[in-house]
Amino acid sequence: MTTCYQLDLFESNDPITLIQKDFRTLDKKCQNVQRGLFARLGTVQEEVETLRDLCYKMRMEIDDLKGKKAEIIDFTSK
Repeated sequence: MTTCYQLDLFESNDPITLIQKDFRTLDKKCQNVQRGLFARLGTVQEEVETLRDLCYKMRMEIDDLKGKKAEIIDFTSK
């Protein structure tokens, strides 16, 4: 990984300091990726719950048309 820095004349520019800056930059990028993944996970979870509700409603309608009583299946029980 290469990163470009504008070197400051009043800061230490030794290799250790530059590596520390690289680690800070990498850590910031990792945190941004994590935030993005968790945001997407929340969206996917909401969509899955919506699909589950739609499937349940369709199942109830199908069973009503057949004249049967639908069973409730709980996927969230521990």
